[in-house]
Amino acid sequence: FAYLLGAELFGRWAGVIGASLLAASYAQVWWARHPSSEVMTQLLVLSGLWLGARFLRDGGRILGILFGALLGAVMLVRVDAFLAAAAVPLLFGYDLLRRGPVRRWLYPGIPLALFAGLMVLYLNTYGARYLYVIYTEHHLDDALALWPVAVPVAAALAGAALYARGRWSARIQAHLAVWRSYYGVFIGLCAMGVALWAYFVWPVPWESLPDGSREFDAYREQVLVRLSWFVTPLVGALGLAGFVLCAARTDARRTLVLGAFLAFGALYAAVPNVAPDLPWATRRFVPVAFPVLSLLAGYAIVEAGRLFGALWDRRAGVILAGGLAAVSFGWTVYAASPVLAFQELGGGVDEFGRIEASIPEADVIFMEMPDGYDITASTFEYLYGRPVLAYDRVRFLREIDELEEAGLLRNALYVTVDGGPAPLLADVDFRQVASAELDLPRMKPVEKELPVEKESLSLRYRVFRIEEDR
Repeated sequence: FAYLLGAELFGRWAGVIGASLLAASYAQVWWARHPSSEVMTQLLVLSGLWLGARFLRDGGRILGILFGALLGAVMLVRVDAFLAAAAVPLLFGYDLLRRGPVRRWLYPGIPLALFAGLMVLYLNTYGARYLYVIYTEHHLDDALALWPVAVPVAAALAGAALYARGRWSARIQAHLAVWRSYYGVFIGLCAMGVALWAYFVWPVPWESLPDGSREFDAYREQVLVRLSWFVTPLVGALGLAGFVLCAARTDARRTLVLGAFLAFGALYAAVPNVAPDLPWATRRFVPVAFPVLSLLAGYAIVEAGRLFGALWDRRAGVILAGGLAAVSFGWTVYAASPVLAFQELGGGVDEFGRIEASIPEADVIFMEMPDGYDITASTFEYLYGRPVLAYDRVRFLREIDELEEAGLLRNALYVTVDGGPAPLLADVDFRQVASAELDLPRMKPVEKELPVEKESLSLRYRVFRIEEDR
């Protein structure tokens, strides 16, 4: 779908080059091997944007419904996926101002609204815990605090748009027809200026940053520097150039894609609430930012060849474009070489299945984890099919009375993952009933460079039956 989207927007060769750069990139290879929501979100978003681009080019009820359904359905995979439709209100407003075909937006709009409602329903029922995490750790509380200002401003803008539509619609349409490309160049250059500032000026000296920090924003100032390692600085620079070119020659299709790119990229560059260790820190950029950046780089390469061919010679332009594509692809493959032939956590499903088989039957399993680190508890929740609760030892001791009153200590197990003993309590006995060990290959977690060193994830499980003496 990356190729289809690139071919739709920029031509076949740009699509081929961009999709190849994406497929060979470190983050794409790494995330494609993990059972995570990022790659599924990428598939749905790219396919939805491709159908959206075709809908904006050709129209059609079916294309519009599928466009809205795909971008809506992905909200049930990742809550922040609504950002992929960030440009839809802008395009609707543009059609409204120029008295364009406004009714066509009902086709994608109705599915988007339905899935948005389902997302809100999910977050307030089964996903309440996830909503709490977003609210407390990912700045949702700060965003909601803006609604008393945002609602009146949105209402005022809507009223102004309706007034302008009734009075100056033809004048606005003529003005945008002449000045649209200039506005696009201005917006593109502003975005490029901010990106260059964030890459060259904002970062602080590496030696001033801690090693091994677990804070989400510990390496916030280095966000673009660290992300460029995964796409390579050359592809990043070509992507910026392609962004300016695309903004200068924008139309509704390109605006749709650039809106999704800016919404994801700008938000998570400004608020990088992601894991500090690489490549986990790239997860928010995998669904949209990296694919679109790769396609923009492919577009810039093709346009550079065309410009050089027009100024000098067509054959020379082909050679320049081919050389840029080859160097970009080669650098991308070189950067991704540590993971191309290495299967991180290879055999993990079989190993966790073996550990799971050694755990006796129980109604509840308490998996001891360091505070804030759920290493394997969620894995066993999926495999074991019973309530698996991640607890650190201090919290378990503090809440032991409440757990007993809730009946959660009856037919319960307590599991340690570091080979350590069970908690020491006067009125509760912990009888060891099983033990097992696990060793899996993985890349060494680092924060200040691309992971290239390999190590073993070693866990020693001790399983204790909880026996109440009270």
